[in-house]
Amino acid sequence: MKKTIAIIGADDKMGTAVAKELVTGPYHLLLLGSNVTCLGQLLNELQMIFPGTDAEVLHCFVDASWEADIIILATAFAVEDSLIARIREVATGKTVIVLVNDDEELAIGQLTERLSYSKVIRAVSAPLKEAPYIPVIDGKPVRVFIEMIDEY
Repeated sequence: MKKTIAIIGADDKMGTAVAKELVTGPYHLLLLGSNVTCLGQLLNELQMIFPGTDAEVLHCFVDASWEADIIILATAFAVEDSLIARIREVATGKTVIVLVNDDEELAIGQLTERLSYSKVIRAVSAPLKEAPYIPVIDGKPVRVFIEMIDEY
């Protein structure tokens, strides 16, 4: 059975990169963000990359979080704070992956408290231009590399 992954912030650089990496996997992707035009363009691009794309654009963070097995937060923390209050109840029992840039601070303790019935994972995106090598998975270079550094 396919896992459903909600990517909140799919209209931002990090969220877009994650969607492009996950599109060929055995997942149903739910793309969310504030820029509907950008999300539509991303969906079209994903369908060109992988014609069998199982993805859709949703407009309700709560509905998407309810439907998802895994929730990826690829948004600025200021936005996440208000977002967490909205998705808290439907995120119960789910894995929530919080993506941050290497240079961003994140109050992961506060987030873990607010999502106390979820498995919260903090992940840092490693800029590949500074990496000593470009990772290759299944014969393809990886455009985004996520390193999990904290698990709660």
